[in-house]
Amino acid sequence: MKSIIILFFITGVAFFSCVKNSSQDTLSFKATVLGKNIDCGIHQLKFTDNLEEVIKLVGSSPQNIYIAENLPDSLKVEGIKIILNIRKPQGSEIVPCTSFGPALTLIHVIGATKFY
Repeated sequence: MKSIIILFFITGVAFFSCVKNSSQDTLSFKATVLGKNIDCGIHQLKFTDNLEEVIKLVGSSPQNIYIAENLPDSLKVEGIKIILNIRKPQGSEIVPCTSFGPALTLIHVIGATKFY
């Protein structure tokens, strides 16, 4: 009987240690789409709320402006306001940039919609 309880305990610990905490995956952020970045050729975003959470998730960037990899084409319009989910880019998603302008932080857009 004791061995069955120990087996259930070990199984439970193993199961819960492998469950990913997805609370940050569901955070949404509001941002304004800026023009293309001259260094990387992809659009920039200026976050307008939850900046502390953005910094915790992907790091800080000058003037709260980030370069957005994987932004849908329909949202690449300067001046529109969007709601988006982001994450830190993985190795294969890092975009090569020149260093003519300020060093902005790259983000990977998971999903985005226009904010009305």
